[in-house]
Amino acid sequence: MKILHIIHSLRKGGAERVLLELCLSQINNGDTPKILSLYGRNDYKEDKYANVEVMSIINDDSRYLFSLKTFAAAISHELLAHKYNAIIIHSRSAIVPLLITRINIPLIYIIQGNHYANPYVSLSNSVYYLLERLVVKFKNLHIVVPNYAMLEPVIDTYRMTKGNVHCIANGVDTDFFSFRKNKPNPNTVYKIAVIGTLHQGKNVNLSIDAFQELLRFKDNVSLLIIGQGAEAKNIIELISKEGLKDKVKMMGEVNNIHDLYHEIDLLWSFSSSEGLPTVLLEAMASGVPVVASNVIGNKDIIEHGVTGFLFELNNIKDASKYAAKFFNDRTLTEKTSISARKIIESKFSIKSMRVQYHQLISEVANN
Repeated sequence: MKILHIIHSLRKGGAERVLLELCLSQINNGDTPKILSLYGRNDYKEDKYANVEVMSIINDDSRYLFSLKTFAAAISHELLAHKYNAIIIHSRSAIVPLLITRINIPLIYIIQGNHYANPYVSLSNSVYYLLERLVVKFKNLHIVVPNYAMLEPVIDTYRMTKGNVHCIANGVDTDFFSFRKNKPNPNTVYKIAVIGTLHQGKNVNLSIDAFQELLRFKDNVSLLIIGQGAEAKNIIELISKEGLKDKVKMMGEVNNIHDLYHEIDLLWSFSSSEGLPTVLLEAMASGVPVVASNVIGNKDIIEHGVTGFLFELNNIKDASKYAAKFFNDRTLTEKTSISARKIIESKFSIKSMRVQYHQLISEVANN
């Protein structure tokens, strides 16, 4: 089969990693996948993705609305030049140009975030939602969500038939994200990491508050903030204001994410909402203890007290308490890390995700 994937860009993120892994799977199955990226950014330089074909449309991502006609023309040209069996959409910005594209090829729309939960929360969200509804109405569309808690809300929000909404959990490559063998030395500085796009929903400011709480009773810790985004400037100002420059480091994007998981001692997540965060899957596969907010997505992965710890959103005392618990009890760290790895291997493997997507794409394309 020939499969066209459309995405905003290949910036660092869970949706982008899922896309690339799907393409590898399709190549191995003898299919021909191609990524059409609206913008030219590509943060994935690993050798394993070298054979994935990527074509970008424009480089400047600051003029989205003015570029919609360009996007639609490029998509139409691609569809005329090649006979695709299915199109898979990996971001909201990528679904909009399809409205002005003449297309009768089956569409699969993968929703990773929770923008469906409150479609009218902002003007931009409202506009996207109305355009998505039009695509649902006029195109042959299937939707994929990464956890079962999202199924009914998505069906209701988009007024979909149940048979056109599917649940496929994100998976992680447990060979690439190997289980680390060397555990932290209690005499060294423990490294806590917050990883992800720096936007308001990630609540990185709460990680700084929790870190200050942790410093009250544990001094040999540091905080690494990894990622880029609109909130970066505010976070830098907060770090300076609180006098934490020596303890909290802004790392920006990192290319060697696999190596990073073998260097850090804990992953924190303060997100107010998630789909099924790949960063948690990757950390748990790598043996990194995780402490995360008790929200949909996080709690679908973590079993509290068994494979990690969950805290109620905004409860920085519990977030810091659970971090200290791992640092003070190496037996707990070892036991939890092993349990987490087993869960990833049994429930969130890349192999299982690939098989389910292959079955869905074949079914949709044939129908």
